[in-house]
Amino acid sequence: MTSPIGSLAWTRAGGGVLTAAESRTLFKEVLLAQLTLIPEEWLHKLSLRRAAAVPPDLDALTPPDSALARAAESACRNLSPEYLFNHCARSYAWGRIFGAQLGLKPDPELLYLAAMYHDMGLTETHGGAQGRPACFSLIGADVAAQAMTAAEYSARAIDTVCEAITLHLNIGVDLAYGPEAHLLNLATAVDTTGLRLWRMPKAAIGAVLARHPRCNQNELICACWKAEAARFPQTRAGWLEKNVQFSGRLRKAPLR
Repeated sequence: MTSPIGSLAWTRAGGGVLTAAESRTLFKEVLLAQLTLIPEEWLHKLSLRRAAAVPPDLDALTPPDSALARAAESACRNLSPEYLFNHCARSYAWGRIFGAQLGLKPDPELLYLAAMYHDMGLTETHGGAQGRPACFSLIGADVAAQAMTAAEYSARAIDTVCEAITLHLNIGVDLAYGPEAHLLNLATAVDTTGLRLWRMPKAAIGAVLARHPRCNQNELICACWKAEAARFPQTRAGWLEKNVQFSGRLRKAPLR
């Protein structure tokens, strides 16, 4: 398993604040990711590797119809600007597509809950609260945990969703953390920066964007990210902004 940075236990213990040693670990993880992904991207560009097929029935990407899934969607829609809600909705869809490509079988409801709650810490209601944790992912995890506890979900289910939410900011997420966490990480990365977009068949991209337009996401999420990173520079958000100019990657994302 990769380092525990970003895990639920790690994030809760320190509020998401990185030590100097953990910052050095992130540099190593970025380098390793580049060594893997750059060759893969060029293989696709040179048509030496094609995007894996996805299920022909894209209606399979419809959100699960449970009371809590509907409540989570309503909360996300009501508290988030349109671009951010659509990002959360697309993240579920991309996660299901990646799951089909990789032969993974996440719990659809838990993946959906993680997708709906993962950016609650960027909303004005939760992100602007006094005394909030430094890392916005922990806010989303706490909101999800409160809703799931009230609905009497098991501790295991709650931990699965919360773990996926706090880990989604990582460079990569080991499958040892579960398919939900692994897929949410892949999904949010492809939606925000276009990372691994080459794995997505064009038909799937068109279908997902038609359902949930980006609404000028590239510019709006860039501004949101820069503000969050400036406010909490000691977190993964701050580290990504300082060391990989993440807001620039958000603005230049190929999805429009």
